[in-house]
Amino acid sequence: MTDICTSCGKPLTPGAKFCAECGAVVVAIPSSPDVTGTIHA
Repeated sequence: MTDICTSCGKPLTPGAKFCAECGAVVVAIPSSPDVTGTIHA
């Protein structure tokens, strides 16, 4: 999840589902994919 609202740019409360400022739905942006380095042949 991001700490800044992607709609209005205001800071978000940790764990918020909506922006307290503009009401936009907070979309969780996945961090980098979990890369384990395992090769499947």
